[in-house]
Amino acid sequence: ELSMPGHYALAGLDISVDLRTPTYFFTPLPFTKTELMILRYLFRIYPATAKSEKILKYAYRPAKRPDPSNIRTHISIINKKFKSITGRNLVYQVFGKGYSILTPEVSDNQKKETVSIN
Repeated sequence: ELSMPGHYALAGLDISVDLRTPTYFFTPLPFTKTELMILRYLFRIYPATAKSEKILKYAYRPAKRPDPSNIRTHISIINKKFKSITGRNLVYQVFGKGYSILTPEVSDNQKKETVSIN
């Protein structure tokens, strides 16, 4: 299925541009405009990761671009809001590589990679 420009949906979450309020399986999510811009960028590049500096370039205008450490705060708030509704985080950090969306598939793969079979 080809995705349309501005259409951002993945694993039950829909944050498409034409929606007033993003949803998770039709449950409204209370994300701010900045949080949505961060999520839309991460959805657009999924399954790749993005460092804070790249996210800043997408989510903020050049004149209002904050310190990269602010991204960590926004990600924390996004995860807190999403976890209160779903019981799990939405964004995870790959140390040294950046941030990405945590889908059930990614979550399953991480569990498989951490289990040693010997």
